Amino acid sequence: MRRLLLAAVLGLALLTAPPIGVGSAAAAAGSAACPSGYVALTFDDGPSAANTPRLVRILRRVHAPATFFMVGQQVAAAPAAARLVGKSGFLVGNHSYRHQNMTTQTRAQIRHTLRATERRLRATGLHPSDLMRPPFGDIDRRVRRAVRSVGLVPVLWDVDAQDWSGGSRKAIARRVLAGLRPNLSNIVLQHDGAAGSRASIAAVPRIVRVARKRGYCFVALDARGRPGSPP
Repeated sequence: MRRLLLAAVLGLALLTAPPIGVGSAAAAAGSAACPSGYVALTFDDGPSAANTPRLVRILRRVHAPATFFMVGQQVAAAPAAARLVGKSGFLVGNHSYRHQNMTTQTRAQIRHTLRATERRLRATGLHPSDLMRPPFGDIDRRVRRAVRSVGLVPVLWDVDAQDWSGGSRKAIARRVLAGLRPNLSNIVLQHDGAAGSRASIAAVPRIVRVARKRGYCFVALDARGRPGSPP
């Protein structure tokens, strides 16, 4: 009787266990589908009641993930736009409370602005990731230590759309596409809460369409702040 029971349990385990090699096969399939590598879109300085909902609609339409690095005071000014980002399944990161250069701040000030932003995000109903981006991308060893002391991971970028400097949607798309590097890190910096955001948002469909034709896949950032694998 005991042998029959053991055989039944083993049989059930074999039926329910995933086949050996499924994980590696899936990884291989992902690599074959993305021969040029991965691209991670990121958007800073929002949310904006005028721009962010439009960006969310575009990203959902083209099925592209993204990470939104939000400024605390912007979240306070446009909470509905912030909640829409979270409800739509996009990652949210910390971009300080008032977008001030952290290299000119004390350790206490850095910790305060990051914690204040974290509280604002959670009070708005969001579940922020552990990722943060320093305003203007300005960071040094001292800032890094302060950021990590509150449990956050600093994230910069590889490709700057330079949307803050102006330009049409086509010009912005060209900048991004020209900056992509096959099989290397491709974190793209754009904005949904700064000057030039409307044109930058309008450039997203072309960026996604052309990059996919070139063999890139669009992915979210992972816990280390690097472009992750496709879901």
